[in-house]
Amino acid sequence: MADQGRQGEEWDAGELDVIIADYFAMLGDELAQRLYVKAHYRAALMQRIGRSAGSIERKHQNISAVLMELGLPWIWGYKPLPTIRTPWLRLSTDTSRSTVDCSNCNPSRRQWR
Repeated sequence: MADQGRQGEEWDAGELDVIIADYFAMLGDELAQRLYVKAHYRAALMQRIGRSAGSIERKHQNISAVLMELGLPWIWGYKPLPTIRTPWLRLSTDTSRSTVDCSNCNPSRRQWR
């Protein structure tokens, strides 16, 4: 369960690593057109890192914003929320460049922005 006392607390590097890996697992499923349930991923993250559902949702949207800025695909259900601090952008950029493979992206399925 999420720790309500953590509201407004900065995310540490370990939490960011976990949520970025989680995001890319979902993105991989989406790009491969495999069904997945965002709520299941979010519930597992809440248990693992103790953040609220809303906090996790917003951080996933931040990851989408970074990917959009880089011209890479992002999860359709996590519309970009571009409220990103510089260290978070750098960390996300480094991770996305090394893990996202867009060779199988299907632009006809949806519009990448």
